[in-house]
Amino acid sequence: MSSSISQAVRELAEPKLAEFTAKLIPTVDPERILGVRMPALRKLAKKLLREHPQEVTEFKAAVPHDFQEEDLLHVLLLNEERDFATWHAEITNFLPYMTNWTLTDAVSPACVKSRNAANLPKLERACLNWMLDDRVYVQRLGVVVLMSLLGTEYFSPEHLRKEYEYYGIETCAVDGMCQTRCPVNINTGDLIRRLRSENQDKLAATGWKVAAQQWDIMDKVAGKSLTVAKKLPFPVVHGTTSIARKVMGDDMVPSYKKGLPVGGPARKPHKDATAEIVFFPACVNSMFGGVDGDGKHDPVNATQAFIRLCERAGVKYRIPDNIGEMCCATPWKSKGFTDGYSIMSDRVLKSLWEATDGGRLPVVCDASSCTEGLEVMREKVIKALEHKIVNGLKPGEPDFSRLRMYDAVQFAADNMLDKLTVSAPLPSIALHPTCSMTRLGTQPAFEKIANAMSADVYVPKNWGCCGYAGDRGMLHPELTASATEAEAAELSEQKQFAAYISANRTCEQGMTEATGHTYQNVLQLLERTTR
Repeated sequence: MSSSISQAVRELAEPKLAEFTAKLIPTVDPERILGVRMPALRKLAKKLLREHPQEVTEFKAAVPHDFQEEDLLHVLLLNEERDFATWHAEITNFLPYMTNWTLTDAVSPACVKSRNAANLPKLERACLNWMLDDRVYVQRLGVVVLMSLLGTEYFSPEHLRKEYEYYGIETCAVDGMCQTRCPVNINTGDLIRRLRSENQDKLAATGWKVAAQQWDIMDKVAGKSLTVAKKLPFPVVHGTTSIARKVMGDDMVPSYKKGLPVGGPARKPHKDATAEIVFFPACVNSMFGGVDGDGKHDPVNATQAFIRLCERAGVKYRIPDNIGEMCCATPWKSKGFTDGYSIMSDRVLKSLWEATDGGRLPVVCDASSCTEGLEVMREKVIKALEHKIVNGLKPGEPDFSRLRMYDAVQFAADNMLDKLTVSAPLPSIALHPTCSMTRLGTQPAFEKIANAMSADVYVPKNWGCCGYAGDRGMLHPELTASATEAEAAELSEQKQFAAYISANRTCEQGMTEATGHTYQNVLQLLERTTR
């Protein structure tokens, strides 16, 4: 019986060792510490498995144990299990009792060693899941077990490079949110962008360079393609992209999903000699059409909503003549396609310089990540001048650092809200702030608009990057699923809100896929509630 095993452990107790051990694990009640040496426990574990397997089964089922050393023996017995599925199930059941470092550090499963090395990928996945657990010693378990494998063939340079390609490079959202928490202000996304640029596929780089040169065509084709795809049977479109992903790679071809919208309206220039702002409608809103609260196509997307709000609030605007050729260049930057980025950023800066009358008028963009992309362009010019990468400006050369970029959410909160009347307030709203809002500092403006539309506004405590990152969530859907897990779980425990809003079209799509609730742009809701 399991009681005989407990008695065997007690017989190995050394009171003086117990006093010493208690100092090493202060989180454990000293009354639970017997003071048994590890070699003695290992010897006992092997003897029990050899001579009393049935008692071992009963002992492992009799949790919680009375003593710390019984917990240790439990771990040592699990270590000897040769079947991975059995070991994983049993250690999962024991996780609630992993409450100190001596237990986590004793885990060394035989089911992944020598002839069982084929189970290593399964163990890696288990470790990664443990590292995401809320319990600190379960997190430690994941780290300890992974580190214990560093000397094996599984952690050869070739394997590490292959694994890092996926975990480090392909599934990094490069949103810069790591910098907001880093005490020394390091943005790991910058490193990933550089690594992507150094290892880019030549054919892909050429394709994206051509896309930058012919963006007016590519922008329209992207939107039309989504519209056409929506009209075709889903299995046909999904099957085609699935085959292409297998042939060309998951990081090259997006996965078509049933919930993707139709394309949006093409961007058009707008002239006004008395304009107060230059409106830069983001191309993402022409590629991905807007939706209403039921997920159906809404012709009044974020771009059209902002135009209507300008007219309603008496704000005069102009849109550059070559707007169809322009993009914030974030797709090229995030993918590391430097040639395409240079082509696009040069075109955009020159066009905005002309449209703003040399920086006199502010530029307003209707997608938060695109606003950040424009601001990054401007900052690159400033840094080039500060660090003397360029030797000052030549006579008559545009000083792009004078351009002023504003997000439409911030602009609406500061310059429109007091000129609008909310005639149809919403009962409740759930918000999803974006990464770019955090970096731009526009979340307060986002919440200000939401509070003007409803007396019941909810911001999830677990909100964070949605992981969609432009097309990254279409290339790697598992990234969005992982990134939004906590936020989606929190929302599932809340009531049904009248509206779910964000401020970036792809983020809205990502959150829709993650939660099952249709997310719309805050500008759409502001336009609708102030009619």
